[in-house]
Amino acid sequence: MSEGLKGITRKQHKELRVMLDRLGRLWSELTVAASNQDQRHVEDIQAEIAVCRSRIEQIKRMGTRGLA
Repeated sequence: MSEGLKGITRKQHKELRVMLDRLGRLWSELTVAASNQDQRHVEDIQAEIAVCRSRIEQIKRMGTRGLA
């Protein structure tokens, strides 16, 4: 994992990998939904992306605090 995230636990590393994988799938789904002009699905996916990003930021902050 990244040198900048040494302060996070093994469990957090795993969760981070899962979140990043999920984000990749969501971006793919978003592209399809947007091309199909499915606005409701686009909004649902965008909300889920926001949740994933928020959790990733939480994990990153924990790592930063762990190094302090």
